[in-house]
Amino acid sequence: TKEAHLCHVIIASSDGYFMNRIYNDSKLTKTSDFFEVNYLSKKDVQYWLTHLEQESGISAFTLTDKQIEMIWKYLSGSMFDISSVLAKLIPRAKNKCVETKNIKKEIDRLITINCGKFEHYIQLHKQKFKLFQQILIIHEKKNIFF
Repeated sequence: TKEAHLCHVIIASSDGYFMNRIYNDSKLTKTSDFFEVNYLSKKDVQYWLTHLEQESGISAFTLTDKQIEMIWKYLSGSMFDISSVLAKLIPRAKNKCVETKNIKKEIDRLITINCGKFEHYIQLHKQKFKLFQQILIIHEKKNIFF
């Protein structure tokens, strides 16, 4: 039998069962490549954000050390979230700079979206909401998660 190359499909998922199913499906195993994408370290994020033109082709602006630190504080090493924020900042750039308030606005937008996801998830799983509450109580008492 001959196989025709129809297209490339990229799937990003943190669902291990889903990825395992694709990998183990005999039809897909032969034709699939899998790449693990982890969060970046602080050092890697700092390098990336201080070399935007070289690493991402972004020449509209450069970031200050304070702005890079803010991005790390809120987004950590999430390449997807950082890329999303950077893309939203390009049209707001003036004289190769972006205002810190614009970065914060985009980060706040992501936080609002994620809060909505948590609220939706909690409504579906009342028992897990109780677990979240217990985790928060432990964190507030011992400050061990951050």
